[in-house]
Amino acid sequence: MFLLLVVLHIGSSTDTSKASIDGAIETVNGFLRCVKNVELKGIIYGTGLTDPGDAKYDDSLKQAYEMGKNI
Repeated sequence: MFLLLVVLHIGSSTDTSKASIDGAIETVNGFLRCVKNVELKGIIYGTGLTDPGDAKYDDSLKQAYEMGKNI
């Protein structure tokens, strides 16, 4: 039996720069390189999210939904 683990990385930050999430993404990518049968399907940047509930109105939520439907 072949098992493929699919990963979708969603990063969030109060900073508006995507670079603020790059360290976390590199950490996850480093881990995934050590695991067999894993495919990173996408990265979603939720930046500029400062208050609880901000993600509800951010494009990152729609992106996550669409990516999830296509996995």
